[in-house]
Amino acid sequence: MNEERNEMEALARQLYRSHKKVLDFVMDYGATTDFILAMEATLGEGLDYGDAFEVDGQKFVFNGHSNLQVSFLPSGWIESLGDELNWSGCENWWAGYPLICWLQLHDDQEGTSGRLRLYAEVGPISDYDFRKSLIEKIADAAQLQGLRSVSFQKTAMDEGKKFSKFLKGNEAHVSDTQNIEEIEKAMRSLLKKFESVFQVVGNVLPEFKRFGYLSPLENAAATLAKE
Repeated sequence: MNEERNEMEALARQLYRSHKKVLDFVMDYGATTDFILAMEATLGEGLDYGDAFEVDGQKFVFNGHSNLQVSFLPSGWIESLGDELNWSGCENWWAGYPLICWLQLHDDQEGTSGRLRLYAEVGPISDYDFRKSLIEKIADAAQLQGLRSVSFQKTAMDEGKKFSKFLKGNEAHVSDTQNIEEIEKAMRSLLKKFESVFQVVGNVLPEFKRFGYLSPLENAAATLAKE
């Protein structure tokens, strides 16, 4: 056993010397998934929290990602709500705003194909009247524009409800979840499909800016800036 182990160690050292660059690359980037590579091809590389990016003419702000998920907000939503405000109940939720969007890849049971879904959700806003009114305004604006792709559950406005997704027809089939180009195509397709929804929601949000608040430190800084 010792002789066999010595031979294996010698072979490993030889392989490492011969293929050092490749093995170092695998060690550094082995955790990168095909989803992440497709995400970088679509959104851009090296994005960090709060970074702006653009996809086919649409502007967004990056929040974060995992191996099968990436979250963000349309830039118009942040412009409408303001990037300096906090939102009661949402401080530790996703990007800290009352709403969030994310793309997520779900594998099928077979393990080779899957579905990419685009989600948009109203979060755990503490003020019930604010949350109820926001959902009502989004639903009414979508109906006025004839957008059937916006649909809240009947319980969305129930008191105590915290999370309410509202996109319908929000998935794209991916026949090969290891095909980076196919995942990228699905990402671009979904973002394009819901461009009008992003715009409609963005138009609703300005009236809700009054529900945001500044932290004591931010409030003090704002007061000093006015003096």
